[in-house]
Amino acid sequence: MIQLLRARAALPADADFQVLYTGRGRMPIVYERRKAGERLIIAANPTLQTASATLALEGITITPRTLWGAEGGFKPEGSSWRIELPPAA
Repeated sequence: MIQLLRARAALPADADFQVLYTGRGRMPIVYERRKAGERLIIAANPTLQTASATLALEGITITPRTLWGAEGGFKPEGSSWRIELPPAA
């Protein structure tokens, strides 16, 4: 995880931060980090159940790739993206 933090411009504390999906009883937690032309969408599921959300994420023209965790969590769904994450281990 430390190696990933050092390798990505948008992960350090001074990057721009915007919450995209969260709330009381709503999972997964999804937020965006931006810095130096890099954009990361970060999704986390801290529960013991599968969690999903559908978001209109503008400006994504390629299929997102997983940097850490379960593969295949982001899928196109019409003009939006579906995020589905397995339960926390």
